[in-house]
Amino acid sequence: MTRWSATNPPPVGNPEGKNGSARAKLQRKYLDAYLAEFEKSGAVSIKILAKEDPAAFLKIGLHFFPREISIEHTNAMTEMSDEELSALLARAQAMLKIVDVTPEKVALPAPKRVKP
Repeated sequence: MTRWSATNPPPVGNPEGKNGSARAKLQRKYLDAYLAEFEKSGAVSIKILAKEDPAAFLKIGLHFFPREISIEHTNAMTEMSDEELSALLARAQAMLKIVDVTPEKVALPAPKRVKP
């Protein structure tokens, strides 16, 4: 297996003009044949396969999804230093002072008495 380094960088783009590996070509041909058969017999063939061989039905369906999905959650605040967090807090407090949303206390006039 080739190891890439600063002195041996990986090739950029597709310099030889080939359209992928043999595996990608085989997958593409298989999917084209699968699509052609589906267009001929339609959803009826899928219903028959699901009833007669549910394991094969699921196996074929799973081939259309990636085997591994990697989801990484990063929080920018965990990478910040204490000084950066303090500066961020100060900016937030300053913004809250600029946009003061506390209502003013206003004295309401006394209600008028109605004479009986």
